Amino acid sequence: MLTGLGFRTPNDLEVTPGYPKRVLVIGSCLIASIPENIQRHWPGCEADWIALNNLQPLPEQPPQPLDTYDFQLIQTSTRAFWRDTEHLMLSQERLHDWQQLQTTAVERLRLIMHELMRYNRERGVLTFVANFFVPTVNPAGRLLPRNDHRNLVFFFEELNRALAEIVGGYANAYILDVDAIAASLGKRYILDEAMWISTHNAVYGVTDDPLDGKRLEPVAPQLSKFESKAYEFILECLHELRASFRSVRGTDAIKLVVTDLDDTLWRGVSGEWDGPVFSDGWPNGYAEALAFLRQRGVLLAVISKNDPQTVMGRWSSLLPPEQFSVLMINWTDKPTNMQEVLATTNLLPHNVLFIDDNPAERQAMQAAYPTMRVLGRDPHVLRRILLWSPELQSGGISRESAQRSAMVEGQIRREAQRQQLDRGSFLAGLKLRLRPLPLMGMGSDSASRCLELINKTNQFNTTGERWTHEGLAAALAAGAQLWGFDITDVHTPYGITAVAVLQPGLVRQMVVSCRVFGLGIEETLLQLLARAQPWPDQLLSMAFAETGRNQVALQNLTSAGLQRQADRLVVPLAAMKPMPDHITVEAIQAVAGG
Repeated sequence: MLTGLGFRTPNDLEVTPGYPKRVLVIGSCLIASIPENIQRHWPGCEADWIALNNLQPLPEQPPQPLDTYDFQLIQTSTRAFWRDTEHLMLSQERLHDWQQLQTTAVERLRLIMHELMRYNRERGVLTFVANFFVPTVNPAGRLLPRNDHRNLVFFFEELNRALAEIVGGYANAYILDVDAIAASLGKRYILDEAMWISTHNAVYGVTDDPLDGKRLEPVAPQLSKFESKAYEFILECLHELRASFRSVRGTDAIKLVVTDLDDTLWRGVSGEWDGPVFSDGWPNGYAEALAFLRQRGVLLAVISKNDPQTVMGRWSSLLPPEQFSVLMINWTDKPTNMQEVLATTNLLPHNVLFIDDNPAERQAMQAAYPTMRVLGRDPHVLRRILLWSPELQSGGISRESAQRSAMVEGQIRREAQRQQLDRGSFLAGLKLRLRPLPLMGMGSDSASRCLELINKTNQFNTTGERWTHEGLAAALAAGAQLWGFDITDVHTPYGITAVAVLQPGLVRQMVVSCRVFGLGIEETLLQLLARAQPWPDQLLSMAFAETGRNQVALQNLTSAGLQRQADRLVVPLAAMKPMPDHITVEAIQAVAGG
């Protein structure tokens, strides 16, 4: 039974354990217990609290240097921007007054958030902002209009929409949906709305007063009337924060889901069907989950032991075969087919999830690829794991991520063309175009895409260094350069699929997506980087560290003329290979920092 804590944040795909090292909590007394519980439940994590109410300014410096915090959690109380009495004297006949109260509250909220987000705004600190609890019942009456501002349920929903818009205007900032977490546990066990005023908007707490004991009739403690799961709610918030942190950092990220067909994508064995197949329930839920993953940028593939003509003639899923980037439907053993899928998608086993109903097939795949994640025993849990696991989520969906399936399909067409032509004709026919994009800061979608590519790329990654948003922002402020390279060929626009981080006299890191390396891109990038800044002694120098996964980068760069010297790859500018003729370099287009 899935009855324990962490229901919203499955850990079935977690490989790398660990917790944040230091967290900053900013907010009212309503979250005073969060730092204590972080330190109690997150091994090795320290948590600092800055208590703020109303329009108090943030201190110039937090308790510890800002760059030591993995993230900050921000909360503001409703009372900071909406006084208890403001709605009590309003008339239900004057909708405009309620609308004006909403407008005023949002304006105050925006002002408060501008101050609370100062560390994020000035230093790019990863930030999660708690939203507000939406009441369970309309205080004006359950039968009155649902969707207007006189209903405090709607009023709070609009506050949350406004808060999401405000937070969305900051880089590296996200909503912590405490309202959804409370709803998952049951708001009747969480919110104090059955007793407290709506503007308090908090969880149950012990607020019994000695005066209550002097009433004519004794009063039992408040929590004897209301069952509380406030502590469980706090723990669920911690689960959600850790999952969100893992998603933003790309920890244990899965880039490809490979599924079986019979008794996995649908019920039963396609070769044995005599009539229509009933697919309501888990098969449709599983298919929809895969569709959402594709929209997020996760690649989909099929490996099935089957007759391809039979399967394609009886395909019985909401998700059509065209939605899968690779289809391996044959009688070859599945680990061998997986080898072909990995080669086609240029991915490593640890970035792949394999799903199959057959325990023997799961065991064989796990034996062949020990770092691959494998599921399939219970179809009822697959949708939850696929949609809610942090390893299949990220901090945002870039244009390149959303188009990843189309890119792979374009790559497959490109490889088919490669087999039919000599190398020169093949490269010339690609009509490759490369657009250099120097990034002036971290406030653009292009910068976010560069960060995503650096942190997800393993094979062509010269150092394997992983960056945080704030870390890269600090490096740029200190004089580093960030270059993205937008690449297109005749088959597909790949978007930003190469990135370089430059420091004076050094290429600190160079990353190229598996979609495009090996096409002469490396020589072109090196020539562009040679022109991006002065090089001492006319020697281009690039940091290099072996990671166990980046031999491709070493091979391609040495083929491009660089020589290994300890922890560097170097090449005299005069000895660099020229840009290949088959690649058109467009004009440099600087991207504002935002």
